[in-house]
Amino acid sequence: PASFEPEALKAQAVAARTYTAKAAVTGGKHGDGSICTDSACCQAYISEQDYLARGGTESNLNKIRSCAWATAGQVLTYEEELIEATYFSCSGGSTEDAVEVWGTAYPYLVSVESPGEEYAAYSRDTVSFNPEAFASALGRELTGNVKDWFEMTVYTGGGSVSSITICGETYSGTQLRSILGLRSAAFSVDASENEILITTKGYGHRVGLSQYGADAMAVKGSGYAEILAHYYPGTTLSSLISD
Repeated sequence: PASFEPEALKAQAVAARTYTAKAAVTGGKHGDGSICTDSACCQAYISEQDYLARGGTESNLNKIRSCAWATAGQVLTYEEELIEATYFSCSGGSTEDAVEVWGTAYPYLVSVESPGEEYAAYSRDTVSFNPEAFASALGRELTGNVKDWFEMTVYTGGGSVSSITICGETYSGTQLRSILGLRSAAFSVDASENEILITTKGYGHRVGLSQYGADAMAVKGSGYAEILAHYYPGTTLSSLISD
């Protein structure tokens, strides 16, 4: 959001630039270096015209431009290579290891604490399913006491569900998040005979920069370089050199 602190917006600018530059080098998800505007795939984007049409202001555009220009050419590297600068909305208190979400480990995409996000709109969220709707979403016929459907839950160090066993079948947290449309894979389940409540922490994959966490750090006086160093430990703020 444009209402975030300038240092948080600068951190976001560096992360977005790094993500784009990395795709240009590797080919990215589409193989040709292009970046689509699907937030579930590459990077969310709307034009300035659409932003203004949705109630945005010129003053906010100027604020965003100034933060982008203040970091012009700056990217994040690890051992002199551009990093995978992933980011998301809100962590709910801690970020997650990349290996727990995507199965690939990166030395700079590891779980870190992310305090100060309690005010975030997505810090906590609870969704309700009746047992029939829950079973239908899983594409299974589930019988017996609803409380007994949930047999075992294993959590990651970052607080996400690593695996959850439901009536003898095990799902990963990311798999269940996708099936049920949850805001994150950091969730807990409270089941009764007539209702299944799932409470999530945060919003997004929770790997890399937390946007709400970055704002919380900026409010307390951290500069964008400090914010980036916190969420991408071991990385270096570098200049993007092109010929």
